[in-house]
Amino acid sequence: MRTLLVNPPYAFQEFPIIPMGLLYLASMLEHHDYEVDVLDLLVSRYNKDKIGRRLEEYQPDIVGVTCVTMNYPTASDILKYCKSVNPDVTTVIGGPHVTFAPKETLEEAPWIDIVVMGEGEMTLLDIVAGKKLEDIPGIAFRSDGMKTTPPRSLIEKLDELPLPARHLFPTSKYHALASHLSLITGRGCPFNCVFCVGSKMGGRRARYRDARLVIDELERGLELGFTEVNFEDDLFTLNHKHLHRSEEHT
Repeated sequence: MRTLLVNPPYAFQEFPIIPMGLLYLASMLEHHDYEVDVLDLLVSRYNKDKIGRRLEEYQPDIVGVTCVTMNYPTASDILKYCKSVNPDVTTVIGGPHVTFAPKETLEEAPWIDIVVMGEGEMTLLDIVAGKKLEDIPGIAFRSDGMKTTPPRSLIEKLDELPLPARHLFPTSKYHALASHLSLITGRGCPFNCVFCVGSKMGGRRARYRDARLVIDELERGLELGFTEVNFEDDLFTLNHKHLHRSEEHT
């Protein structure tokens, strides 16, 4: 089973970074010996011909796209084009926007086959493995109408996630745009701020990575040429003991 993950474009005013979601999805598939590639349309000129060429060259069985609200229309349009090129390809979309609007997404975009809600690593792995959709937690799909499966449990041991697959992204282009290295030391937030999806996507209980793994990832990022780091935790300073433990290993 061959998977193509697409990073859709958005306005550069929002500052281009390699998306953590796709990094972990790709690394999870690679870790389980599935073929996966990335088409990054954020730092290269976005056009349908480029997508068509990649579809022809790579011949994916699954095309997955991540999105937030600002680039959902473009992400949906990308999957619409992929479906027009190959009606047999399975189209999958995830991210905060569709997590909170799975029914609306499937209703307005018949070219989208599966909506992944919440954390996507284990869910996409189930999809790629060919598991029956009705047995996969955390998705919405069509089957005599729209079906929504029960929520998927959050990943308890984040240390079991393989390191993000940055080698699949054009890091030199991000360097040219002065982009920074993004990484996480944990997921989740106990608060419920109306302007943030942190607790809704990552859960109300914080889960943390081992500080040594964080430092290993940081060192690898520096070897790739990044000079600035952005910690994308839902609330980086929530647990001071965890934060100071990270400092002790620097």
